[in-house]
Amino acid sequence: MGATVPRQSEPSLWSDQTRCPCGLSDHIAPNIRVLFVGINPGLRSALLGHHFAGHSNRFWKVLYASGLVPEPLTYRDDWRLPAFGLGLTNMVARPTAGIRELTAQEYEAGRTQLLTTIARYQPSVVAVLGLSLATILLGTGRISTRRLPGLQRERLVNSSVFLLPNPSGRNAHYSLADMVKVFRDLREFLLKTVPHSTVHKGGMITASEVDPFLLFADIVQETAAAKESTLDPGRATDRTGDWFLARCLFYIRFSYRVVQWMEDP
Repeated sequence: MGATVPRQSEPSLWSDQTRCPCGLSDHIAPNIRVLFVGINPGLRSALLGHHFAGHSNRFWKVLYASGLVPEPLTYRDDWRLPAFGLGLTNMVARPTAGIRELTAQEYEAGRTQLLTTIARYQPSVVAVLGLSLATILLGTGRISTRRLPGLQRERLVNSSVFLLPNPSGRNAHYSLADMVKVFRDLREFLLKTVPHSTVHKGGMITASEVDPFLLFADIVQETAAAKESTLDPGRATDRTGDWFLARCLFYIRFSYRVVQWMEDP
């Protein structure tokens, strides 16, 4: 929707976005349940313009396997996360091949910007991806091997902090199964503590309970899936009408959110 400005929010039909000079956008909406925070984009993510696009990155597999989203997603779907009450951002906008290329000044400026973002959008939980990032954000001064994944005693602004493993394939300390378990712990924490958290099929989190537009879209999608399951496996199906209706509802929902964002002083 027009020109973009580095590290400043702008409305979108799908989410409020923050675009860094490399073209990688944040995907955040007001009052989301979880804001996932990484340190900075990798080079492939920056090149493709999508979060967690590295070949070995396990974020999208774990997100679905843990039940935090109701369907399999890839990095191309990162813009859809606000519809599930989830958001994506990085503390530092500049993409690098590794975090050793980042400077102390970038960390300090990024932390300040992140706290401003948290204060504005007020997520229930800030999900910190990686021990190194937790050390920087929570101000321990050095990486502590005693800090364990899960809910942390510190808070950022008014948000709870939940430490998750870094999903990068370089993180050899966690297998895929171990990582899924920690992400499931986050889901269970949301179900117990966050207002309006609901259990979707298989215990998956959905934002639709507090949003009639998204609720109707969920019904349309589930009805289409039920119809498809009753047909012969070899029979071709046409769900274009169902898909179109659900997409229109999403456009209405987020257009309404844009209006709210513009009216917010």
